[in-house]
Amino acid sequence: MRHAAANAWRARIGAAVCWVCLSASAYALDDPTRPPTGLQTGGNRAGVEGEVLTLQSVIISDAERSAIISGVHVKLGGTVGSARLVQVSEAEVVVLVGGSRRTLKLFSGVRKTQPTARESEPEKQYPRKAK
Repeated sequence: MRHAAANAWRARIGAAVCWVCLSASAYALDDPTRPPTGLQTGGNRAGVEGEVLTLQSVIISDAERSAIISGVHVKLGGTVGSARLVQVSEAEVVVLVGGSRRTLKLFSGVRKTQPTARESEPEKQYPRKAK
């Protein structure tokens, strides 16, 4: 009986050690969706000293407007580097740098266009053949 109880305790201790090791290693994993460190994907020159500011996200709610600029959450009126956030819209923000206004676009290479008449028509429905 003592032997069975000792084995049960060993099994519990072994399971606890495995759980601690696995959970500790999970915290060490990097975010797989994060771009490599130091990689800048596009960007707009906005700083006086040549700093590059990249608009990554805009946050618009009833309570406040803010943006993620170069990895920093900036509220309307707040600053990132030498730039002050003065305007937030759905696809762009305006920052004030040394007295000049700069626009940072969320999707700098994308332009919004209206569909042509042919594109806006619904697809034709063809009748199915009877079997």
